[in-house]
Amino acid sequence: MVAWLLLAGGGAAWGQAAAGSALVLQIGPEARLEPARLTLRFQIAPDGSAPAGETVTVTAWIRTLPGQAVRLRARLGSLSGPGSAAASGVAWSGAALRASGGAAAASCAGGVLSASSGAEAPFGAAGISPGAAAEPVAGWTGSGTLACALTFKLLAPGGLPPGWYAAVADLTLEAR
Repeated sequence: MVAWLLLAGGGAAWGQAAAGSALVLQIGPEARLEPARLTLRFQIAPDGSAPAGETVTVTAWIRTLPGQAVRLRARLGSLSGPGSAAASGVAWSGAALRASGGAAAASCAGGVLSASSGAEAPFGAAGISPGAAAEPVAGWTGSGTLACALTFKLLAPGGLPPGWYAAVADLTLEAR
């Protein structure tokens, strides 16, 4: 409706010279990520055992320009608990739930977020070690949607004192 009004306004009124009209649409990159911040809770029992981990569904949608790579990264913001000084970080594994468009061949793999280095690690690249540089998500070739089930767990929970631990991870999604 708005476009029609803009175009209709460009016509000549009685007694005026005719003028041309043009409609220009500029569509740039855009991204949505839900959730963008993860608050994770882990419990270590008095016998040192820990549950399998906490699973979170992360959904990412992005519109890219031609030739842009897509990155979905995580950064461990904090890790607290009774033995947080001894906690070395959080590991995750992932499985794709659904994908469309340029994300149809993308993967949701696993990696490690270090509590000490605060290093960023990409989703979709297996075996990320602390301090590794972020790379584009494996197989994400352009505009599309990717939903992943990510399961997080504390690294080496058997060496930590019993109690509740909390971690915060911030996620970013970008096209470059």
